[in-house]
Amino acid sequence: MLHFIRSARTAYLLAISLLLVSCTTSNTLVNRDWQVHQALVTNTHYWTLQGRLNIRQANNSDTVSINWQQIEQDFEINLSGALGIGATMISGNQNGIRLQQGNDNPIEATNLAELSRDYLGYEFPAEALHYWVRGIPSPHSTATMEFNENQLLASLKQRDAQGNNWQLEYDRYQDSDGLSLPGRIRMTHPDYRLTFIIQSWQTRPGGN
Repeated sequence: MLHFIRSARTAYLLAISLLLVSCTTSNTLVNRDWQVHQALVTNTHYWTLQGRLNIRQANNSDTVSINWQQIEQDFEINLSGALGIGATMISGNQNGIRLQQGNDNPIEATNLAELSRDYLGYEFPAEALHYWVRGIPSPHSTATMEFNENQLLASLKQRDAQGNNWQLEYDRYQDSDGLSLPGRIRMTHPDYRLTFIIQSWQTRPGGN
């Protein structure tokens, strides 16, 4: 009887050990898949997205068409639609930001967060948005992440450079030259909510 109990205990411990090894291996593979994906996206220095951006506050909702092109640190964002601003181009590099609306005199600012706050009335999480829109966390603050069945980002909690807390939800991933990039991003801030509907991505010049 004692031998049977010992054998059963040994079998039980062996099963637990195998289960733990299996779980550890699975988590390692999950982390490795995500780390590879994150590195590939981070090291993509050219990208363009086209879609719509909805901005919702307590008593107001606006939607604009957006075309965002990024080359290294240089970017150009074209907006058209509501927000009371008409067709607008925002361009920038490491030296500053420039906003051009129609034939009006251009407006210049130090950074995109300052420009959006003073001119549009919305303080975009500009520094973090460069990462968030591609489905990866900003490297500048701690992030809490959850993943979908494909080990792509499903939800993200993170602070922007101004210390504001954001909750992001990702889905409708689409392929662009072998990279999986989000097709819808819902970004929740205590004061407003942003929703990106991205219709197309390009991750190389002349790509489809």
